Amino acid sequence: MPPSSQRGHQKDGCNFTIVPLSAESYGRWGDEAAALLNRMARHMRPPVYMEEGDVEFFRETAVERWWARLSVLLQKGNAHMVRSRAWRASRWNGQERAGFAEGLLLEREPFHPR
Repeated sequence: MPPSSQRGHQKDGCNFTIVPLSAESYGRWGDEAAALLNRMARHMRPPVYMEEGDVEFFRETAVERWWARLSVLLQKGNAHMVRSRAWRASRWNGQERAGFAEGLLLEREPFHPR
């Protein structure tokens, strides 16, 4: 991989930013994630019929929806990791897949994030 000085022009040519979305186990999201969502909300264009006083509510609602969506995606990813590890552990211990931990919903299709 080339040094960062050589990769700098490639990064500037792209029109995207990579922001780590860190989340604590039982708490809040990282500061970078909050700043990113608020910045994205400021760039949202409200509908033309919306009055000036409702624009801030529109943006707050968008941020709340994004937080909910991110939380669900994180939970789905965590559930997939637990489910796949439980399945691997059952195979390692010689147990049959169909009879092992039916409460973990092991018979579903693999998780594919959207």
